[in-house]
Amino acid sequence: MSLSYSAARYSVRQDLEQAHQRLWASLSAPGTWLTSAERIEVASQARLARHDGTLERNSSILSQGLLEVAKVVGGNPKSINRIWFDEIVPKKLSVERYVEAVGVIARSVSVDVFSKGLGLSLPDFPEWQDGSPTMVRPATAKVDVGWVPMIPNGREGGQEAIKVFGGVNANVIRALSLVPDEVKGLLDLLEHQYIEDKKVTDPSYESNRGISRAQTELLAGRVSALNDCFY
Repeated sequence: MSLSYSAARYSVRQDLEQAHQRLWASLSAPGTWLTSAERIEVASQARLARHDGTLERNSSILSQGLLEVAKVVGGNPKSINRIWFDEIVPKKLSVERYVEAVGVIARSVSVDVFSKGLGLSLPDFPEWQDGSPTMVRPATAKVDVGWVPMIPNGREGGQEAIKVFGGVNANVIRALSLVPDEVKGLLDLLEHQYIEDKKVTDPSYESNRGISRAQTELLAGRVSALNDCFY
């Protein structure tokens, strides 16, 4: 059964529900560096960690490195720092697999939180699919800011930058660009949960949804503050 909000007490825009359905379906497909089973299990373990940060559950599917990323990024992201990162990457996990896991967690939590806000049970994860990761790494990716390699902005990123995130974009978007499919999935989600990526820097742009742009930004800022978002 595909993800559905038909049982919700409140009306959900069709485009938003469809975006969440695409997100959920993407979890079950083999990724760039993670198998389908690993992607689903990372999201599942992150969900468990959010509900009980002290929960211990062994996973025969995930390596110790992926399990630690799921528990910390999913359950206690404000504790993430460079010391923790350096203990994980590359000692326990390649940087490519780390970035994909972060992307999977960041996107899947949106569906969980949205479902909870609607008063619905958290949706079951999809069944995993056969197939192998593509293991294709962007040729231009390098560490220019932050901790992980990213496709550079502008001319240095070239066609890869244009294809993945429109040529120039914020670091918070580029942070997943070592795994381009995670950027594309994130931008698809943001377009329907927030606003189209090209309009983000235009403060006068109104999406003509239930609340104004100013109200949207106020809520976003408040949520970031409550979550101790260091970015």
